[in-house]
Amino acid sequence: MKRLLMLIISLSLIVIAYFQYENYQRYRPPFDHSYTASDSIDPNYYDPLLLDQYYRNCYELGAFARRMWFQKGIDVQYPGDSEEAREASTRYTHLTATTMKMEKLLIYSADLKEQGYDNPAIQKIIETGLAPRNYFFHENARYLYLKPGDRSNEVYDIQKILIDKGYDIPLDGTFGPETENAIKSLQRDANLYPSGITDKETITVLKTK
Repeated sequence: MKRLLMLIISLSLIVIAYFQYENYQRYRPPFDHSYTASDSIDPNYYDPLLLDQYYRNCYELGAFARRMWFQKGIDVQYPGDSEEAREASTRYTHLTATTMKMEKLLIYSADLKEQGYDNPAIQKIIETGLAPRNYFFHENARYLYLKPGDRSNEVYDIQKILIDKGYDIPLDGTFGPETENAIKSLQRDANLYPSGITDKETITVLKTK
């Protein structure tokens, strides 16, 4: 009788231990699925909707993984063979990839701002795929290679810049001798060849305050 009682107690303890272990396993996911937002992103990105979605995704990644584990015992990283588990893992993987893509874009924007680009410039660079080093000349292409005899709004703009820099020239939109001489003087001061034509190097000097 005593042996039977000891056997029953032993079995009871085993059953209790098993269910305690099951509960422990259920409420202790095997991996920490939390996704922490990067400190290197641009917090003032030109598209606030994308920034907001990034933060939402960071939260949802961990929340979704925990829901799957607590409610259904599914580990989204090692889902097993059931269809439901595979679908949950696929969704988690897709959400992770989307979030990382957003994060890469936001970090790129932060890097560009470190280089001096503002939001409108960054938007143009990202949406057109333009290399940052080409952005300046892309935006100022209409001012390139103006020469004596030209007459245009672009010449007028260049004359305004030259006047702001202290050159005494007419503001008439005509690339006459005074404007040519001012350009040559600017080029000499910047150690450029005094061609009198607004090449890339000259435009860079003109646009530098």
